[in-house]
Amino acid sequence: MWKINLISGLSILLLSIVMRAFSLSILIAGYNTASKEYKKKYNEKKLVKYVSNFLAISAGILLAGSVISIIYSNFEEIILTFSWIFFTLFIVFAVIYINLTDKVRAKKHSN
Repeated sequence: MWKINLISGLSILLLSIVMRAFSLSILIAGYNTASKEYKKKYNEKKLVKYVSNFLAISAGILLAGSVISIIYSNFEEIILTFSWIFFTLFIVFAVIYINLTDKVRAKKHSN
């Protein structure tokens, strides 16, 4: 079972690195299909940075679950279950945070 966590964590980490390195906002669900007017509301570079950071942290949660479950193999199922619960809660938190904060919003220009 820990292999699933390991593969998932490494895949998400790779996605995070590629997204950050090539500034691939096209990989952000919802943003990639949004209208040009809607996209103007956001600072694309900051949005990619925040999403890739959140992906890296979520990958770390899964990878930590793998390592801990290898060390404490008697509790593997419990540890992996908790790592997926934390992963899910973190993703929910990240989506809410990005949508509620002004950190990724474009600055309004006053005339």
